[in-house]
Amino acid sequence: VTSKENIKKVLLLLKQMGFPLIHNPHESILDISLAICSNISHIITQDERILQLSKDDLSIILFDDSRNFDVMSPKRIISKIGVGPEHIPTYLSLTKGLPNSSFLTKRQASRLIELYGGLENIYENLSKIASTVVRKKCNRSRGLRTL
Repeated sequence: VTSKENIKKVLLLLKQMGFPLIHNPHESILDISLAICSNISHIITQDERILQLSKDDLSIILFDDSRNFDVMSPKRIISKIGVGPEHIPTYLSLTKGLPNSSFLTKRQASRLIELYGGLENIYENLSKIASTVVRKKCNRSRGLRTL
């Protein structure tokens, strides 16, 4: 998050350096990225939701709050997070998209996704979840907004 003036300065610098840019403050970064991802090789972002777009020919350069970054290919996403790009929306919903008391740990979320796949299938199989704590958290979160 920065001022409009700083954004303009960065965009100008990147244009001068020859980088192709798309900047539309009236559209979500996920929508913009989805629309152009077949024509580019890298996306630079802090938005973890964009990881779901990663493919062998499209890497996501993901920055954290400390200005560190990681180049996230599908293999890197699996090794670092524990799920493939196609499961990022479910993973984020389980770990960040719920009220604090219902957050699952990264390990818990990854294991549920490994066993059951998406949210709908996880909810359909609640009775099979061995951990009562995880089962209760999932049951409480059922029907809440996801990312």
